[in-house]
Parts: sequence; C-alpha cells; structure tokens
Amino acid sequence: MPLYSPSIEELRKLIEKNGCFGIARLETLPPMPVPLPSAEECRSGFESILRKHFRSEIIEQLFQRYSAKIAGQPPVKTIDGFAIGLFVILKRNV
Repeated sequence: MPLYSPSIEELRKLIEKNGCFGIARLETLPPMPVPLPSAEECRSGFESILRKHFRSEIIEQLFQRYSAKIAGQPPVKTIDGFAIGLFVILKRNV
C-alpha cells in the first residue's frame, strides 16, 4: 500500500516549503501499539487506486483475503514494538 510516515524533521521541512502554514505546535506522541487497519479502512482509502491498477475483478477477493490475513494479528510494531505518532497544529499564513 502507498503509505509513508515522515520523520518530524521531514514534516517540518515540507510544511515550511509549502509556505501556506506555520507550525504552531509539533511534537511526538508517546509510543503506543497501533492496530492494523481494517479491511473497510483500507478499502475506503485504496480501492480506487487498486481498481485503476488491477481492474475491479479482484477487489472483492483482495479485501476478503486481507480481512482473513489480519484476523487475530497483533498491532503494527516498529522498533521496540511501538509506533510513534506526531501531533501537529498548523496556523494559516496570511
């Protein structure tokens, strides 16, 4: 799936490069386990991309297989078994 999680510095640089917003607050959240996205969540975010790439014939089977594959799986793990989140408050530059 086309997902990417930038570092805090990458995010800061992207926001500054865009120029439309200033950073009012940017901090990391405490580490916590993150559940895998459900088949419904993945479908809502990726179905149109997958349909264009692979045709609609495989969509039902794909998400049924994904749902079966993640059933009973533990949360997503990164280094030390935790995912890091970012908390960002932006202010519009006028």
